[in-house]
This record gives sequence, structure tokens and C-alpha cells, in this order.
Amino acid sequence: MKVLLVDDTRANQLIIGKYLRDMGHQVVLASDGIEAIAAFQSESPDLVLLDVMMPNMDGYEAAVKIRALAGESEWTPILFLSARVTDEDIANGIAAGGDDYLFKPISKIVLAAKMQAMSRIVEMRTTIHEYAQAQMQINKREAEERELARHVFDRMTGLQNLDHEWIHYISRPSSHFSGDIIAAETTPEGDLHVILGDATGHGLAAGLTVMPVADLFHALTARGESIVAIADKLNDRLHSLLPTGRFVAAILVAVKPWQGTIEVWNGGCPPVCLIDADGDVKATFDSQHLPLGVLPGIAGNRSISMSYDRDRPEKLYLFSDGVPDAESLVSGQQFTLDRVAKVLSVNAEQRLDKLMAELESHIGDSSAQDDISIVEIAPPSAERVASQVRFSAQGI
Repeated sequence: MKVLLVDDTRANQLIIGKYLRDMGHQVVLASDGIEAIAAFQSESPDLVLLDVMMPNMDGYEAAVKIRALAGESEWTPILFLSARVTDEDIANGIAAGGDDYLFKPISKIVLAAKMQAMSRIVEMRTTIHEYAQAQMQINKREAEERELARHVFDRMTGLQNLDHEWIHYISRPSSHFSGDIIAAETTPEGDLHVILGDATGHGLAAGLTVMPVADLFHALTARGESIVAIADKLNDRLHSLLPTGRFVAAILVAVKPWQGTIEVWNGGCPPVCLIDADGDVKATFDSQHLPLGVLPGIAGNRSISMSYDRDRPEKLYLFSDGVPDAESLVSGQQFTLDRVAKVLSVNAEQRLDKLMAELESHIGDSSAQDDISIVEIAPPSAERVASQVRFSAQGI
């Protein structure tokens, strides 16, 4: 080890210095507290042997300044050398930042034992420091890789491009990657298709599970396929790609403004709710099918259609199961669908924010156990549809 020996007596420097060199240590000398601080900064010793009674600056004050220079992240053992052996002297030394005491005259045997013990501590500190530095590099690299993966994931799932005047949504992953997917696309006929997918589990594994969904959904919608046909093809794709036990619960919605109807396909998700302007539930669309990817063949050859009121604002609400299943940190109780319906009975313009606020209050300070996704779809009014028809006619 490199040892900083601080003593104002030349004889002590010579005797103790020889002891240390005989033990194989490198010795740096200083004669008072001021020189000790300068040597500590320039030499970066592994250990400091510090006399207490010295001119200019005593050992206690020097120890305090050395500790301040080292900071909280670095630790260098300080052993005081003193002929003063009262309990108060020892307590003052520990309070100043010392780690141990050696009493003068210094015994070579005791010094060797102390140095051996401190050497083990220094080696341990060095190992811990090296491990911490290596772990910091690993954490930095993993953070960069996660950021890259999240960027690619968001691009592939299309969530960052989900911008449509009929849609509002909230998506809160429970970890770095979300196993929920929300996507929307317009058909050649002007219908709006929306999908909410909820993969098994959460985190990276769930995120990988939903990655094949977005591209195929967008492509099939752009070709004018129905939501039933899209569900069928998504089911075949996922069943061929995913291992047993991995699947995607999903809701597909088609909003057909020209006809004034909505169409819903629900495979394994909580009920979809159609809520009128007064906050009353006009209709629910329960799950009628298995989640996508469970079995080969037809995923479910029917959907449920109904008309919506184009003269009064009605909104459709889609949820992943992380919403009703969210558990309270305090009681362990789930949020439940009944509570979802109660929250959604408020003013139509405040529902999403109100629901998310209630969920966060229910969950508490803990992170959600599952991804949370909520989609609000506001089909266009008759006036909006008529204006679009007039605009189209003017463009002919």
C-alpha cells in the first residue's frame, strides 16, 4: 500500500517509516496537517497514519479536511498516532474521521497487525470500487440499449404516430416496455379501425409478443379488410410465431361514420362500453372470442354492430385488463369494472383524466402490476359527417 505518514518528529518518521518499508509498503512523509493535506491531494495514498499533536494544523483538523477532500464516494483509512490515550482523545479522533488509534511508542508487532487488517479493508474497498465502476458501465450500456429498443418498439407498434381527432388514449406501462398496443388506421372507404392489444404478462416479453400486430393491422386496414378478417389473420400470424402460453387479448373496433354504426370484435378483453352524453352506459360489448394466437384457424367469425347517436355525443371506451385488475397498495382490492363505470359517468370532457386520477389514487405509491391502457373513441356527429361529405363533393 501507499501510506502517508504524518508526524512532526523526525525520529518517529524514520522509525515508523522503516517499519512500514520492511513490511513492503511505500511511504510518503509529511510533517504537519498542512503538508498532509497537500500530500493527500498529490499522492492519493491508500492509508494515512496521522499524528495528533503537530504545529500549524493538528491531526484532528487535518483529518476533517482530508475527509472533505475525499468526499462520500471515496474512503481512505485514517489511523491516529498519539501518546494521549484517554477515552476522550479516542472519541475526538473517531469524531474527526479517524478509523483507529495507535498509541506511542509504536509497537512494530501492533503496527504490522493494524496494517494487515487495514490492507484487507483497502483491498475490499478497491474491489467494491472497481465493481461499482463496472456496474455503472453495465447500467449505462443497458440504459442505452433499452432506449434504442424502446425507440424501435415505438416505431414498430406505431404508438408515437397515434394522432386522430376521434381518439384519445392513455397508456402507462408497468415496466420499461409495454405489453399493450394501441393502433388506428383509416380504410379506403373512410372508416376508422382501432385495435387495443394486451399481451400475456408485461415487460420485454410482453412487448415482443405484440410487435407483430401493428404492421399487419395497418396493412390489412389499408387494404379495406373487415375487422373480423383482420382478427383472423392476426390470429394465424401470432399462433405461428408465439410459443405455447403466449397470446394477445384484443379489441378491434370499426367506426363507420357514413352509416352511423360501430362494430366491435372482443377477444379476451374487458367489456367495451358505449356511454352517452349523460354518462349512462348505452351498451357493452363483452368478450365473445379467445385471445389472438391461442388456437389456429378462425379467431372468431362474427363481431357485434350497432348504431350510435350522431345527433348527441356518444363515446366508446376500451380497456386493457390492467385497468379493472389494478390492485390497491393498501387494501389489495382490485379497481373493478363497476368502479370504472362509475367514474365514466362524469362529464364527457373529463372522463379520461378522472379515470386515470382515480386509478393512481387507488394504486398508491407502488407501480402498477400490469400495463394500463385506456382508449376513448368519439364517433363524429352528423354535422361533422355532413361537412366532410360537402367537402368531398366540392373536391370532385
